[in-house]
Amino acid sequence: MIKKASSYYLVNFVIALMLFVLTTLRFTYLLNNSIYNLLFGAVSLGVLFLYLYSDSSTPIKVNNLIILVIAILFLGIGMVGSLYQGMPFENAIHDLSRYLLLLALFYLGIVVAKFLPSRVVWSGLIIIFTFHLIYCLFDLYGNEVTVIHGHSRLSGYFEREGQFGTFLGLLVIFLYVGIVRSSGYQRFLCLVSFILFCFLLAANDTLRAIVILIGAFSIYYVIHKRKFIQLIILFLFLIIGLSFNHEVQDRLITTLGSSYNISEISGKKLDSSFQWRVLQWYHLVTDWFQNYLFFGRGLGQETELNGFSTPDGRGYEAHSNFVKILVETGLVGMTLFSIIMAFMIKKFTILIKQLEMEEIYIFFYYFLLGFFLGDTLFTVAFFIFIIYLGILTVEKNNKLHG
Repeated sequence: MIKKASSYYLVNFVIALMLFVLTTLRFTYLLNNSIYNLLFGAVSLGVLFLYLYSDSSTPIKVNNLIILVIAILFLGIGMVGSLYQGMPFENAIHDLSRYLLLLALFYLGIVVAKFLPSRVVWSGLIIIFTFHLIYCLFDLYGNEVTVIHGHSRLSGYFEREGQFGTFLGLLVIFLYVGIVRSSGYQRFLCLVSFILFCFLLAANDTLRAIVILIGAFSIYYVIHKRKFIQLIILFLFLIIGLSFNHEVQDRLITTLGSSYNISEISGKKLDSSFQWRVLQWYHLVTDWFQNYLFFGRGLGQETELNGFSTPDGRGYEAHSNFVKILVETGLVGMTLFSIIMAFMIKKFTILIKQLEMEEIYIFFYYFLLGFFLGDTLFTVAFFIFIIYLGILTVEKNNKLHG
């Protein structure tokens, strides 16, 4: 019995150490290459099964096993589709690694919450947030702000400016939860930080992140809180924040006033970037529907369809996770993915009810809107949210078992 217990703790120590090293690299240097992602995903899945095998108190439930099989089928169809159609296999490997990474990060949250005090876990998340905030402020004061098509974009410590906008939106939601859940000086600090990050988001000029954040709070207040006065106050606060950035105001007005009739805007100079997205989605979905209806073009092959392309012939990404999955895996893959999503949403709803943390729904609506309107699934913001879900899962279990 002593030998079994010692081997159990040794296995968990090795797991925690490996994941700590891998994740420190991920969030410190933001390594983003297929080999690293694939190794991270594969190693983490391996130690997950090792952990389940060594812990007899954690049986694999039938429902979880079924969803795991469906997930394997979803990824398998995409990989086979890429091979069968002779598509660049490195694209399929790259996306496979990113899907594995999502599962690995959820498990990371579970491991961290199980073997570290909650104070240490939350301090780690705060350090990550503070690091990016300081880097962002250095960008502002050092005039290192990136300008894209005449629009200023803060990038923080990210490779892509759009990712930083999504990240700022995530922090705004985290701080809102902090305001609701804390008291005294901690609530005051969360409120001050909330205001600061709202202004940074407005200054970032990432219209998509602002829109989906507004949408997430609106859905939450209408469906769950039904406190329309608070929603109006948030909108007034947002208007004040946007008043400091005329570029965002102009883009918002232009986007709302633009035409989205495909026959009218095709082949013409576009008024807004959202018109470009709508046309890109139209071209990708049309090519998919006519040629790859059931099984799609293959995992990671969104740039290989007949959409917009750069001057040197490289295809643009879909700029929508929903469109990406649809055209890459077809009706069959999208059906499997929808089953997985329905299962996860059910689990998520149960988690919120058991923890009595209704405001967590804002995260869900934020990433759901981002899933349809942009590339949210594989951003650092979503990576952190997945870890957060793993942590909340452990907190839920601790609450249920005293």
